[in-house]
Order: sequence, then C-alpha cells, then structure tokens
Amino acid sequence: MERFCRRCNKDVAEPFCPDCGGLTVSKGLIRQSGISRKGERFEATIWSGEELGIRIGVNNRDKYFSRKNDHVVLIIDDNHYSARIPNSFWSKCPEIRVASDSQHFNLLQSWIESHGLQPQSAAKPVRGRKDTVMLEVVEPEVSFRLMVPPPMAREAGGRTPEPPAERSKLPPAPPKASPGPIQEQWKARLPPQERPFHPPPAGRG
Repeated sequence: MERFCRRCNKDVAEPFCPDCGGLTVSKGLIRQSGISRKGERFEATIWSGEELGIRIGVNNRDKYFSRKNDHVVLIIDDNHYSARIPNSFWSKCPEIRVASDSQHFNLLQSWIESHGLQPQSAAKPVRGRKDTVMLEVVEPEVSFRLMVPPPMAREAGGRTPEPPAERSKLPPAPPKASPGPIQEQWKARLPPQERPFHPPPAGRG
C-alpha cells in the first residue's frame, strides 16, 4: 500500500519514513480526508509573523487543501488573488501568509488591518478575545472566499449567548391630582397623623 510522509512531503513504502523516522499515513486516508464541497465554510484565526496572515489549522488544511496545489485563489472583496502554499504549510506551519495581485502586492495583510483584526497572542489579553475569519469553498481545493464572520460574542464552549432580555416597562405614572387650592393639595400629601385638625364649626353635630 502506498504511503506518504507528511513531514518530508514525499511518497514512501514503509510505515516509518526512512529519512525522518516519522510515522507515515496511507494515501487513501489522505484523499478521503481532503473531501470538501462547494459552499462549505470554516473558520481560521489571525497569524502574526513578519507579516499578518491567517492560520488555517491542521484539520482544515487536511480537509480543504490539496498537496498537488502550490497556490490557491483567495477571493477578497470580489477580487481574485494568488496565495502561495509553501512546503511548511504541510508540516508545522499551516498558515497562508501572502495573497498578492498581479503587481505582487500583498493584499492579505492590508485586508486584515483594515478590519482591525488581531492575532491571538495580542487579542487574548482582551477578555479572552480571539479574532477569526471565515473561508468559503468556491472551488474545492482551488479557490476560497475570505470574509469576516458576523459580529458574534461567544461564551465558553462555543455557545452563542441568548439576546439580552428586554427592559421591563416602567409602571404607569400615577394620575395627576385634581386641580384645587394649593393648600388642599399640600395637606393631601401629608400622612394622616400630620394633617392639621380643624374642629367642626359650633352648632353642628
């Protein structure tokens, strides 16, 4: 059975690579893990090195990308850019660092900066903030649309918090006192024990 060494990026016949000694995997498993469909979406985080990029992650890399492609197309704001996939992408660095136009200008970093996104190392101290981007499969293993996910604060465990409860309505204001002499209105506000006592006129009762 044909096998593949992920570390050396080459075909081998043995269970362990003769060059690096690492465990090899079946090519059939690699092909099976790379199945993806148009319209599928996955998240990636912001990566920081000499420039800003996006960290795809090992699981997303194995599912959505192919070793036969050394470039993929990133669609950013409806424009197509070429993103190079280096050999390190398949070892310890599953990141996309450059997406350039025909003039070889790296649009990826400027796009990240324009949205105010931060790498996890810089964003983590801010209340556990973890900035992410979303990629949508346009053509499996070939082109992806890059976008910012809708603003959403997540609780621990990936749950979306419920919307805040509506403010309780204030009780209706008490009806206004009927118009009358100012003194009578003032007396009505006093407790019964503090109201002035006026004996009834003589000759009544």
